[in-house]
Amino acid sequence: RRHDRDKRVPRDRITSLAEVLDTKSEVPDPSQNLDLVVERMAGAALMDRLMSLLGDDEREVLLCRYVEEMSVREIGGLMNRTEKAIESLLTRAKRRVREAILDRP
Repeated sequence: RRHDRDKRVPRDRITSLAEVLDTKSEVPDPSQNLDLVVERMAGAALMDRLMSLLGDDEREVLLCRYVEEMSVREIGGLMNRTEKAIESLLTRAKRRVREAILDRP
């Protein structure tokens, strides 16, 4: 079982989604489009805040599915859970993010 935990997404990637997203997209030059830079920074800060509201498993499943683009089957193997359990976890995590977005000021 310890071997399965070693394959999980590193905790620093789970707690800093903004950093992960920044590495996947090109950062605009602030001298050319300051509005875009500010918008991306605000979006990254919001994503970090939303992810901080989730439990470890919820963060991990969302990152695996949408950042790492893993299949439900692959995530199940990584987390040592059935595909049905992963689907349920994804649904709960997305619901919590949706609710947090609707409740934010």
